[in-house]
Amino acid sequence: MPAPAARSFALFGPYVAALVAALLVTGGIAVAHDDVVPYSDLSKLLTGGHDDLGGTTSVVQAVFGYDFGEDPQDPWIIGDPGFNNSVAFTGSFTNSGLLPSSGNLTLSVYGGSYGSLHYWDGSGSAMFAPVTNGTEIMLDSGTPFLRIGGATTSGTLNIGPIAAGRIHDHIDSLIGSGGSGASFGTLGAANGFYAFGATLSVPGSGLAPSDPIYFVYNVGMSETLHAEAIQFYDVQVVPEPSSLALAGLGAVGLGMAGLRSWRRRTRRKTGRIAG
Repeated sequence: MPAPAARSFALFGPYVAALVAALLVTGGIAVAHDDVVPYSDLSKLLTGGHDDLGGTTSVVQAVFGYDFGEDPQDPWIIGDPGFNNSVAFTGSFTNSGLLPSSGNLTLSVYGGSYGSLHYWDGSGSAMFAPVTNGTEIMLDSGTPFLRIGGATTSGTLNIGPIAAGRIHDHIDSLIGSGGSGASFGTLGAANGFYAFGATLSVPGSGLAPSDPIYFVYNVGMSETLHAEAIQFYDVQVVPEPSSLALAGLGAVGLGMAGLRSWRRRTRRKTGRIAG
């Protein structure tokens, strides 16, 4: 006959696992290296997340983490963030995950608190402040680019065109300082965590822009600390997601939808440096 502890686990283990999954997502303890999933409820642009390697999806997500240094030969450029609302995984989303049938998905720097580039060195408890040493993150979607520093409160970038309500595009992120235009004087940055906020919109569509979303980049630090940095934004910065009610999901349902593993991208890109 199984021991009492074993019987208890057999009876309640699945429910505990579901609860833990829900807490991980709704409490902000962990957020995977996901693509942003933009979609609409026909009046407002919403955001979820999807890990294409882990095959997991979250209907409500506002914080996204990425790592510089994944390719040792090209450490200061990565092919993230990505934006993807593929029909393959958006069946449970409001409006089947669709955007307007055409137009361009646009990213704008968030002008509110924590919108500009903020930094935490990884020591003590997570606490972010605007960068003061000239470090910037540049988002590059081809010819258009956008540089975001500690005092940047505005600016937009065209992510890509929407076709039949769907989009799948990745933009490059670079980190460095100095230089001008689309070139840094020096590529790279001190170890730590760099984060900024943005909103998404489809100009001319009549949709209200998304609530702010945040990108938290890791430079040379552990994934344990990266999770702390992400948790700071998910708990201290992001408001309660109003879109949770719109999605019609309970906490455990969202947790099971959003439970996901950390992923890695190893895209080889050509860095940009002045001179």
